[in-house]
Formats: sequence, C-alpha cells, structure tokens
Amino acid sequence: MNNKAFDFHKYKYGLFVHYVHGLSFFSDGRRPKDINETLDSFDARGFADDVASMGVQYVVLTAWHYNMITLYPSKVNEKYRGKPLARRDLLGEIIDGLNSKGIKVILYTHPRDGHDFDSADREATGWGEGYNTASSAKDKPDPNKFNGARWNEYIKELYTELADKYAKKLYGFYTDGVGPYDGRDPAMEKNLQVVDYLMLRRIMKSKNPELCMIQNYFGYIFSNDYAMPEGYFGFEGKALKSNVEALPAAEKSLAMSPFDGGWMPGLPLDNKDSDPHSAPIENAVKFVLFNASCTVGGGTVYATGPYCEGNIWQSGALDYLKAIGEKLREYKKSALDAKVSLSFPTISGDTLSSLGNKFFFTSEDEKYEYLHLTKETEQVILKESLDGAELHSPLSLTEGLRIEGFDGKLLRLSGDFDPIDSVIRFERRGTALSPRIQWINDTDKRIRYSADWKYHHLDQSPLRQEITKGCFESDLHRSLAKGANAFLAFEGSVAEIYGRGEVSVFIDGVKLCDVKSTAAQVSRSPVFTSPELYGGWHTLYLVTETEFDLDAVRIIN
Repeated sequence: MNNKAFDFHKYKYGLFVHYVHGLSFFSDGRRPKDINETLDSFDARGFADDVASMGVQYVVLTAWHYNMITLYPSKVNEKYRGKPLARRDLLGEIIDGLNSKGIKVILYTHPRDGHDFDSADREATGWGEGYNTASSAKDKPDPNKFNGARWNEYIKELYTELADKYAKKLYGFYTDGVGPYDGRDPAMEKNLQVVDYLMLRRIMKSKNPELCMIQNYFGYIFSNDYAMPEGYFGFEGKALKSNVEALPAAEKSLAMSPFDGGWMPGLPLDNKDSDPHSAPIENAVKFVLFNASCTVGGGTVYATGPYCEGNIWQSGALDYLKAIGEKLREYKKSALDAKVSLSFPTISGDTLSSLGNKFFFTSEDEKYEYLHLTKETEQVILKESLDGAELHSPLSLTEGLRIEGFDGKLLRLSGDFDPIDSVIRFERRGTALSPRIQWINDTDKRIRYSADWKYHHLDQSPLRQEITKGCFESDLHRSLAKGANAFLAFEGSVAEIYGRGEVSVFIDGVKLCDVKSTAAQVSRSPVFTSPELYGGWHTLYLVTETEFDLDAVRIIN
C-alpha cells in the first residue's frame, strides 16, 4: 500500500517527548514565569541534534498537554481564554529541525483536557465546573454543566488552527483521552462523549490526507488507524528493568519510559536523586528488537523529555539513548528494515521466554530469513514454517559465532555470542502460498458482547498479570455469569477460539459443541476449531455455561 497513512509498520523505534508549559522546568529546578519563558529558553537546534544522535526513526511530540497551553502563538486560545499570545513558534521550529534530520514527526494533542482549566476557562470554553461524579473520573465534565456544542466549537477552531500551521509537515497525529462510549463495554457506559473525534479526523486529514492517525488505547480504537498505549500501564517498567523475558510483544506500538523518573524530568539535574536509575541498556535494546518482530505499527517508543533549555536532559538519559541507538544500528538490515516474519511470526502476547529467546524477521525482498538469538545456545530446532518456506545456507552475521551444522531443522552453533542479540541469516526457498490468517482480538468492535462481560488488560495488578498471561494483545474479556453471550460475523474457512472455561459454540445458528477447558490460563492452543466452512460469510455465537475468558478468534482462509 502506497498511502503513507498506513505504512506505520515500517517504523520500529521512536521517542516520546513531553515538553509542557506548567510542568517542564529548568535544569536547576527553576520554573518559567510564563509561556514565553517556556518557549524562548528552548534550544530547538540543539534538541534536534540530540534526538538525531539517539537513532530514533520518529518522535511523538506534545503540541500541548496540561491546561492545553500551546507551544506556538494561538489566536484561538487568545479568543476563548484570553491567554497571553506566545511570541515564538517553538513547535514549528522543532518540527522543521527534526524533519531536516530525516526524523518523522507525530504531534501529540489532548482534546479533552478542560479538567485542568481554571473557572474562567471552564466557563468560556463550555467545559463547566465540577466533574462527572457518577463515573468518579475527574477528567470527565459534569454532564449537567457541560456545554458540548461550545466545547466542540472551541476544539474545532483550535485543531483547525493547528492543522493549518503544521499538518503538511507531519507524518502523524496522536490524540489522547478515552473516546466515545461505543456500546461494547458496560463499564464505560457513563463515559460522556466530550469530543467529536470524527471531526478531528476530518480537520487533520483535510490538510494532509496521508497523515497517520494514532491514539492512546483504552481497549478499543475509535476514529484513528493505530493505537499507542502507555505500555502496559506500569507492568513494563519493572519487567524492562529486571525481567525483560516476561515483557510481551504487541501488534500495537508501546510507549513506555525506561527511566524511573517517568516520562519527563522530575528533579533538578544536580539533585542527588536525579539519576534516572534506568533499565539496563541491554534489556532496552533487546525489547526494541523483539517487539519489532511483532508490530503492525510503530514498535517501541521510549519516553523522556528535556529541561526547559531544550538540549539538557535528565542525568545520563542522553548517553543512555545514544547507546541504544548505536547498538540498534547493528540490526538495521536484519530487523529495523526487515518485515515481520512470514515463516515464523511473533504473535502478540508472545514473550522471549515463551519463544525460547529466539525470534525471526523476513527481509524486505523475501530472499532471506533472519534468526535472532538473545541467549547462548548450542542448538536451535526450527519448527515448520507457516508459509512453506525452506531455510538453507545459514550464515552467521555475529562476529565469532560459528555454524557447526544444519540439516533443515536442527541448527548447531559454537563460538562467541553477542551479549544482547546474535543473528543468523538463512536463504528462503520453495515458498508456497501460505494460509491467510487473521487474528481478531477480544477488543475488536466486530465482537458484540452482552452485559455480563468485563475487560481485563495487563498492568501492575498481580491478578491481571495472572489472568492475561499469554493472551493475544495481553488482554481478554471475562464473564462469570451463565448465559452471557458474544457474537461475531466473519469471512473465512476455519474459525479458532482462544480462551478458557465453559462455553457453547454456535456457527451459522447451529450448535457445534460445548467447550470445557479446565486450564488455569489461556494458552496458544485453541479451545475450539471449526470444521471446514469453505469460505464466505459466517456467524459465530458463544453462550457461557459458567466462567469463560475470551482471548481472541483466529480466522484461516
């Protein structure tokens, strides 16, 4: 596909930068006195030089966040909120600087951040006082005081101004915040629809039809093309630091901070506790490579931000990110410029541990297969390839690592392994037409749930870590009630169900079986596989008997 809006899969490594008036401060701890000091003190050229030295392919950059104070002169904020007009277009300078280095720019915005406003701004923009106490979430306005028409008029004008200024210079556009309630998840029923997200899409696309549209992820995608959640909402920090083999790969891109200090500096540079105490560089590199073998968009995005000087970063952060970039350059051909493997794909939810510390890529021209090994091993047993490819003529791309023998299945190795990742290149031959496989995650909008289901995703909770272990996209829908149902219409020849528990399965209105899986966890073995359906459209209907976890449905054509 030539449309640049849908080539996000080509990018495997990015940087997420928060620079926000009201939250960012100088390296000595001093706070800017106003928006102009926040803007005028920033060295945009030095910032671009620093980012280029990190080796990232793209940057997600905040146009605004807290209190929606823009990093450029905004006549719209002046009109609605009377905020002092910024003198400097810092955002434009940063975009131009990064583009000149060949780095793609994705602008981050938050279209529903009125909860940070003062009383005058709340009144002027239509947000209103208070918040939605029924949902207990303080980022949702009080529906009795919220003027949706006025808020969306303010948002429309703000985003039109943004699009007019920058859209043609951007690769992508990111929106934060939960979207509209879509009828699937009863837990989100009280989520007031604050923003017309399709309006935002129309505005940005009207100025640049090839913009890649990305959003934060809270269980479903609404008006965008891709998702980029904040990692696994806390789980990733500890895993990246001490147990990277347990960190699952994902189809969607994952934004996370490898630093204990969070997504931006939290302390002055000379503070004795300002060292970021980051995850080991080896782990950070290893996960970028592993996650790249799975992604359909964006790979891994490490987050940090500069102090107000713009070219000063928290202690050790710049050298740390440079070291990651330098190491990743060794894997440009075998990973960053390659494709997700056609023969041995990494499936979302796989971990290094579950795959035996190995993963694969296919070269862009499909002539080669690259095997990556993150631990020393004397032999590797290759399973049957998904696409019928036969691997021949292994060649070590890691200095000192030797091929001792290969019979088509068993690869024997000796010598020196790379401490992070060793690579073997194979020639691909005899590829056949592979089956067309589609994974439909439990969050997919095509699956319609009755009321008695609850969504669970991987995070810091030990219970959720246990529930979602090994799941596709590291999440599932769980029902504890008899008679709960889920419905899916699909096109294909075979349907497989991944989950655990007890459920009755109907296809095209005919009951085919009662599934009774007593496994403690979801596994990569389907609990149900349909007979041959010979293509065309079909319906899948599930009715729970007792507890059931639905992880995913896999369709084979």
